[in-house]
Amino acid sequence: MSLVRTAMKAAGLAFLAILAVVGFVRFVLRDRRRIEAPNAWPRIVVLGAGFGGLSAVRTLHRRLGDHAHVRLIDRHNDHLFTPLLYEVATWALDPYEVASPLRQYAGRRGIEFRRATVQGIDFERCRVLLDGDEEHYDYLIIALGSATNFFGNESAQRHALPLKWIEDGLAIRNHVIDMLEEAVQTREAQERRRLLTFVIVGGGSTGVEAAAALMDFLRKVIPSDYPLLSMDEARVVVVELAGRLLGHMGERMAKAALTKLRESGVEVWLNTRPAEVLPDQLLLADGRRLATRTMIWATGVRAPDLVTSLDAPHGSSGGLLVDQFLQVQGRPGVYAVGDNAHIEDPRTREPVPLLAQSAEEEGKAAAENVVRSIRGRPQKPFRFRSKGNVISLGGLAGAAEIGPFLFEGILGWAVWRGIHLMKIASVRNRVMVALDWAVGILYGLDTARLEMQPVPHPEDARPAKKERAA
Repeated sequence: MSLVRTAMKAAGLAFLAILAVVGFVRFVLRDRRRIEAPNAWPRIVVLGAGFGGLSAVRTLHRRLGDHAHVRLIDRHNDHLFTPLLYEVATWALDPYEVASPLRQYAGRRGIEFRRATVQGIDFERCRVLLDGDEEHYDYLIIALGSATNFFGNESAQRHALPLKWIEDGLAIRNHVIDMLEEAVQTREAQERRRLLTFVIVGGGSTGVEAAAALMDFLRKVIPSDYPLLSMDEARVVVVELAGRLLGHMGERMAKAALTKLRESGVEVWLNTRPAEVLPDQLLLADGRRLATRTMIWATGVRAPDLVTSLDAPHGSSGGLLVDQFLQVQGRPGVYAVGDNAHIEDPRTREPVPLLAQSAEEEGKAAAENVVRSIRGRPQKPFRFRSKGNVISLGGLAGAAEIGPFLFEGILGWAVWRGIHLMKIASVRNRVMVALDWAVGILYGLDTARLEMQPVPHPEDARPAKKERAA
C-alpha cells in the first residue's frame, strides 16, 4: 500500500508540475504577444460590465485572442449578478457574493479593464468621453446596463425602495429589520400592522422572487427572533398592473407562481395600479389605500439617462434602435445590446425582453459581428431564442420551464439554483453562494443589522486633552 500511495503522490506532483510549466509558458507567450501587438490592430471598446458586456468581451477574447486591443470600461470594478440581488435583501446571501471582481475576470482573458464613468459618446470622432479623459475606438459596443423605471411616478422615486444595486439590497435588508424592531416596541395594534405590512410593486421575476423570499424570511424569523410578534399581523403584498404575473414568461409559469405565492400567504393584487406613494401608505388608482411603511419598487428597468441622451434614434424604454445586426441605426461600427438596445423579434413583432439571457445572447452576437467586420465577412442577423425560464418561489420551491417541460416544487428549485450557479462569473463566488445556501437551509438566517458607513460611538471618543498650565 505504501508503494501505491507513493506512486500516486509522485504522479500527482508530476501533474501539478506540468500544469505549472504549461501555465507559465502560456503566460509568457501571452505577454510577449501583447507587447508585440501592432498599432494597426483594431481598437474595440466595450462600455459596461453587465451580462451583455461580459458576454461580448468573452466572445472577443475567444475569437480574436490577442489580435485586437479590447478595453472594457465600467464605473464599478465588479460585475453585479443582479438575478440574486433580492437574496441580499432577504438575508440569503452576503453582498460580496453577488459581486465578481472585474480586474480578475478581464486579466485572465487578456482584456484591459478601465474603471471610469462614461460622460458621453462622440460618434463623429469615434471617441468615448470619460471623466476627465477620452477613449478612441474603431468598434464600440454599448452595454451600460439600466436604471429603475418609475414610469414618471415622482412620489415612488421619493419614497419607494428600488432594488437595482447592492446598496439597494442592503437598504431593504436594514429597513425590514428596523420595521421588525419598531413593531416589537409598538403597543398600538394598527401601527404595528402598518409596520409589518411589506408591499412590493411589480409582478415580474424580481417582484415575485422578492415577495416569496421575504415571506419565507418572516416565517422563519418572527417566531424565533421576535416571539412578541405574531405572523398573523405580518403581510406581504404584491401589486401588479397587469392581469397576471411574470408577463415575460409563459402562462404556465405565471399560474405556478400565483398558486405558490398565495399558498405561502402572499397577497397578490392583480389589475391594480399604484397612484401615489406616501411615507406611510400606498394610494391606488381605484381609490383604495394600503397602510404600510415599506414599499419595494420592482416594476422593471429602462435605459440609463446617458443612453437616452445620445444622438441616435431610440425605441421604447429609451433603448437605441438597432438593425438586425445589432448595429445602432445610422452609426456604423457602433453596437448596442441588453437594456441599451431596442430590438424587435421578427417572429412576434414584439421587443426582445430586457432579461439577462437576452443581454448575453446579444453581447455574443454583437461581438461576433465585430469579428466578421474586422475579417471582411458579412455580418450575421441576430435572432433571439429563449432558453427557457426559471424562478424561485421561496423555501425549497421553484419553477422551471425548459422547452415543453415544466418543473415545479423542489425539482424546479434545483434547476433554478443550478442554472444561477453556472452563470456566476467568478468560481470563488459560485462556491461561496453554494455554501451560503447550504448554511441557510441547515442553520437559518442571520438577522444582524449592519451599518456600511461608520457611525460615531460615544465610547470611542478620545478624552479631551488637558491644557498645560502656563
